[in-house]
Amino acid sequence: SSDKWRGIGSTEPVQEVSATIGHVARALMLKQFSDEQRIRSDGDSGISNVKQLYDGNNAYDDGTYFGDGTAAIHDHAENLLVVGMGQFQAVLNGVEFTTRHNDYNLVMPSLDSSEYGATEEIEYPDVPDEVLNAGSVSSQIEEMQKWFKAFKDQDK
Repeated sequence: SSDKWRGIGSTEPVQEVSATIGHVARALMLKQFSDEQRIRSDGDSGISNVKQLYDGNNAYDDGTYFGDGTAAIHDHAENLLVVGMGQFQAVLNGVEFTTRHNDYNLVMPSLDSSEYGATEEIEYPDVPDEVLNAGSVSSQIEEMQKWFKAFKDQDK
C-alpha cells in the first residue's frame, strides 16, 4: 500500500504531470505571443496577425501574417461579385483593432439613386480589341497578360 501511495506500478501520476506540463507550456506560449503582439502593435501601423488555416510546430507552419494572400484576401468562385477578407488584427497609427471574417459585394455607390447607401454592380470593362484580334486563344492570353502587366505598372 505504501508502494501504491508512491505510484509505483501505476502510470497515472506520470500522465498527470505530463498533462500539467503541457498546460503550463501552452499558457507560457500564449503569454509570449500576447506580449509580442502588444510590442508589435505599439505606435506603428500594419497587419499584426491574420487567422489562417495552418498549424504545426515549425515556424514556417504559421500563417500569422501572410498565407494564401495578404490579410487572407480570397475569392469566392461560386459568386463573381464577392471578394473575401479573412479575420485579422491591424494597427493604424498606434490604434489596434480586430476584424471578423469579411465578405464584400463588389458594388459601387449608385449613380441614379439618392437613397442613403444605395449601390449598384460595378460594370466590367469590355475586352480590348487588341486582345480579341490577337488570333489564337494562346495569343489572346499572352496579349491579355500584357494588358494586366501594363495596368499593374501603370504603363499607358
